[in-house]
Amino acid sequence: MFRTELIANPYSQSINLQNTLLLMGSCFSDNIGKLLQINKFNALANPLGVVYNPLSIFYLLENSLQKKEFAANTFVQHQEVWYNYHFHSEISALKKEDLENKMSEKLTQVAQGLGANPFVVLTFGTAFAYRLRENGELVANCHKMPSQLFEKELLSAEQIVSAFEKLHEILPQNTPIILTVSPVRHLKETLSLNSVSKAVLRIACHQLTQKFENVSYFPAFEYVLDDLRDYRFYEADMLHPNAQAIDYVFSKFAETYFDAPTQTFLRKWEKIYKSLQHHAFYPETGTHQLFLKNLLQQLMAIQEIEVSSEIEFVKQQIKDNFGN
Repeated sequence: MFRTELIANPYSQSINLQNTLLLMGSCFSDNIGKLLQINKFNALANPLGVVYNPLSIFYLLENSLQKKEFAANTFVQHQEVWYNYHFHSEISALKKEDLENKMSEKLTQVAQGLGANPFVVLTFGTAFAYRLRENGELVANCHKMPSQLFEKELLSAEQIVSAFEKLHEILPQNTPIILTVSPVRHLKETLSLNSVSKAVLRIACHQLTQKFENVSYFPAFEYVLDDLRDYRFYEADMLHPNAQAIDYVFSKFAETYFDAPTQTFLRKWEKIYKSLQHHAFYPETGTHQLFLKNLLQQLMAIQEIEVSSEIEFVKQQIKDNFGN
């Protein structure tokens, strides 16, 4: 044994293919969300863009449900583009009114997701946050504005828990909430302060799971740093987990939260999905056409999910090449 393996413990409330999953937070939510979508889950991954600190995540969720007005000073124009301090820079526009419309559409999308009896997965990236000096309002993104406009703050576990309590009151009752801490290191804080930040986040997650029955913690952070614990599981920047690490964490997420039929389906779908990604050098050959026809039969036998687009995709290749 050359590693410390972290064993997944199945959670009492299981996820299946009929559930909606809303994922918000750091870029790690994007990674897991994409794998959920690939595996045919109804998953909404970071619809408001990447958000790193917990208080901003909670604020945006509250706003999606309560439709509060965003203060005028949270809108800023930089290099001819309009942004809002509460949103990621990917949500931007050349006109302020277009940005407002885009923000409203995104928040409505989140509200609809919350109304679909979802599992909510929140990934906390850092406990460091920034506030506008002029009024103390906490922001999710500084949008490369001058640093003198902001004051940096290390959030406390107590602040995070208190803010979550307010959010919990307005969320649909008994909504299952899964908390995770991103394993991505924030080097701009220095490694030492990154450790402080992650410790705050982990303490807050622990306290929330103790306080609320519908809140659980998934140890993505521990799977990467304590279980895998090797730089071969990182990208070249040595900060972000690579595809192999993300696949491993996703497999543990499946073991923890997916029911048995869903896990069985995932094993079947993995083979089909790989076949769908196959690109033949000579698609007109009889060998490849037989491969396509076998793939079509596999897709048509699936009953658990909607695969009409995949069926049409394969049929089109057969039709294009053989005219049938």
